[in-house]
Amino acid sequence: MVCEMFVLGNRDLRLPGLGSYLQTASNAGDVQAIACGLVAMIAVIVLIDQAVWRPVIAWSERFKFEQVEASETPSSPVLDFLCRSRILSRLGRLLVAPAREALTLHFARASANDRERSKPASVRWLVNALLLTVTAGVIYAAVAMGAQFLRVSPGEFREILWGAGAPFLRVELTLVLAALWTIPVGVFIGLKPRLSAMAQPIAQIAASVPAPALFPIVLLLLIRIGGGLGIASIMLLLLGTQWYILFNVIAGASAIPSDLKEVCAVFRLSQPQCWKKLLLPVIFRT
Repeated sequence: MVCEMFVLGNRDLRLPGLGSYLQTASNAGDVQAIACGLVAMIAVIVLIDQAVWRPVIAWSERFKFEQVEASETPSSPVLDFLCRSRILSRLGRLLVAPAREALTLHFARASANDRERSKPASVRWLVNALLLTVTAGVIYAAVAMGAQFLRVSPGEFREILWGAGAPFLRVELTLVLAALWTIPVGVFIGLKPRLSAMAQPIAQIAASVPAPALFPIVLLLLIRIGGGLGIASIMLLLLGTQWYILFNVIAGASAIPSDLKEVCAVFRLSQPQCWKKLLLPVIFRT
């Protein structure tokens, strides 16, 4: 909606696509057109998920090394169909295997040549000059910014602090509200592969619905039940932020090796201890 339709000076730039369609429907207040655009977007998301991402996730499981075999692994009907295809198998032997061998040989030779070569003095001099230029630019910008602040009156300085602090507080409050439900839900989903396989596409569909398309509806609801633009801005930020936290938490929980889960069970760690020693460190590292 942002990239396919925008105004630049006196030019109204529009590209054909779902984003431009949804933006036009939202500007016109056509709820039926917005619903049709969202249905089309959801259909595309589901198709891409089942045709591309699910096969890739299922294929990547064979490269995971664990001492303890996981009880459930992701599966993909599309990947099963491709693996059973005789035509693709023959094409792989005729085309993919020679290309893979040629690329492996090429990169092996390139790596050997790079090890033999050392950086010339001119390259080191150029890197040092670039670093010196960047450092000088940062120092100049800091001095210029300080000089600008010295010319600001106390009243204007308070306005600047309030203008910068209010959005910061809204963003921080949004992150806290999102974390309150995304962390426990993401861990619960990520630790159960079967549930993750069902919940991930649903969450991806919800995340792919653009927040600006829903904002007119949210704003109308807030006008009816009460609440100013400050609350509406937090809700809009929440619609666009919470899904990314949820995806990262699910990814972190899903990446926990079964070995570590077995260790927690063997040592009979309590639920708070599991969260402190295993779950939270893995999630925040991800």
